[in-house]
Amino acid sequence: AEDAPMPQAADAPAAVMEIATPADVRPDPATNVPAAEIPTSPSATPDPSAAEPPSEHRRAMLGWILAGLLVGTVVGLPAARLVKMTAMPEMVALFNGFGGIASLLVSWSSVQATWRVLRELRTLPERVVPAGAAAGIAASLTGIGLDPGTGLSLVFATLVGGVTFGGSIIAWGKLSGRVASAPTRVPNQRLATAGLLGLSVLTGVLWAFNPEMLWLYLLSLAIALIAIGPLFVLPIGGADMPVVISLLNSYSGLAAALAGFALREPLLIVTGALVGASGLLLTRIMCLAMN
Repeated sequence: AEDAPMPQAADAPAAVMEIATPADVRPDPATNVPAAEIPTSPSATPDPSAAEPPSEHRRAMLGWILAGLLVGTVVGLPAARLVKMTAMPEMVALFNGFGGIASLLVSWSSVQATWRVLRELRTLPERVVPAGAAAGIAASLTGIGLDPGTGLSLVFATLVGGVTFGGSIIAWGKLSGRVASAPTRVPNQRLATAGLLGLSVLTGVLWAFNPEMLWLYLLSLAIALIAIGPLFVLPIGGADMPVVISLLNSYSGLAAALAGFALREPLLIVTGALVGASGLLLTRIMCLAMN
């Protein structure tokens, strides 16, 4: 028995060889490639825990939120307490504009963050990031998808927020005397406003289906912020500014609700919808009372 030769690896049973070989080294029967080198399917569902930001990132985000709350409180509280009652409408108009620009900036931040990650993923070789998987990976890393539905929510949140801010600044200027309170019209204003609105919506929708063409989103944002908002308020006289402010207030709520859809935040959707609906009802009541 002591002189018996030791069994060679080739003589060992197949089951023993299978157990001795690690699972990630054994070749796949169909491709003859080790399992560790086989790329995962792009359609595989990512681990939700992998997309969660680390604790350091959460603390940094919390710090920025608290800093914003502190700055807003320091600036807003004295401004609201010291303002004269005769200047209250213009302050409300200004605050409405801040609500609109906040929704616009939240949308822009979400678009920029996801687009930046998507652009970096596009530079990697296909064997690292398979074709068609870049958008899903970017969405899992940032928490914001660039699918057409989310893209449309971001576009309309940006559009409504830009119109709200641009119109509110003109309303504030008319009430404070910095802009002529008399109605100001441009030639073919209705046609120009409708054309610009259509162009802004068209470029935004095109971007929603082609998220890598960021210039389309920026063009839609610029048209809404610079042109549509001011053109909406300039033809209205200063005596009717309270009605305009009420309508812009509802627009700011609508912009917040649209941003909530993109961010998948139910609280933002509900609060924005409440502000939007109440603002529309108040606008109608004021229109009926004044006419």
